[in-house]
Amino acid sequence: IEYVILQPSNVIGWAEGKAFPLLGMMRTIKNGLFTYFDEGAACFNYVAVEDVAGGLAAAMSPQAANHTFILNTPFQLKQAVDWIADEIGVVRPTRSLPAALGFVAGKVASALTRVIGKSLPFSEERFNELTNKTLYDGSAIVKATGFAYPLGIEAAISMLARQYVNEGLL
Repeated sequence: IEYVILQPSNVIGWAEGKAFPLLGMMRTIKNGLFTYFDEGAACFNYVAVEDVAGGLAAAMSPQAANHTFILNTPFQLKQAVDWIADEIGVVRPTRSLPAALGFVAGKVASALTRVIGKSLPFSEERFNELTNKTLYDGSAIVKATGFAYPLGIEAAISMLARQYVNEGLL
């Protein structure tokens, strides 16, 4: 039996009335509140929904048989923040705080959330997302099948920011 396994990372795209990926981060950028904890060296592992659809088509090629592919376009947090700032017309954030301070603030915020029962805009999970160095390489499908991500992550993030502006969410 032949198989192909596709493992998309965090899939982003516009779906009216559904989840709003990266909206909270985009709002902090727009409002001048975004802060780096490691100068933006964190890895972001996202893939556009359009690129996942393209990956599905590539998975049907004979060269894809009996492989497992990660669908992902890894990039640095700083790149994403710059793309968003440019798209919404604000100054690119540069504020940075020591990682130790963010770690402690995240722990305190998560503990406070458990006590008061309400979500706070910052948490241990958010800190971990902003400092994550794990990279998921999505190039194996490119090498095996010649697949090219049809949209690309920069265009996807820019389109998402533009859609949020058009919908009055940002």
